[in-house]
Amino acid sequence: MVFEGMQETIDANPQIQIIVEYSPSIYADAQKFTDYLFSEFTVCQLKDFVEIIQLEKEDIPLLIKITDHADLYLRRKQIS
Repeated sequence: MVFEGMQETIDANPQIQIIVEYSPSIYADAQKFTDYLFSEFTVCQLKDFVEIIQLEKEDIPLLIKITDHADLYLRRKQIS
């Protein structure tokens, strides 16, 4: 619901960058939300805030299986 509420802000800011605590167990449909993230953003995982690892769509099943949380860094994909 947070991302739905800020959709206008996301749309108005093509350079937006977001840090989010990703906890798949709290989403009504973790697959749908995670697919949305990967369709709109370049998704990176922050490891102890010192390492940034870019994730690919192939990583979605691993993300959805997380039982705690992951810190994600999102960069809006460039619209051509």
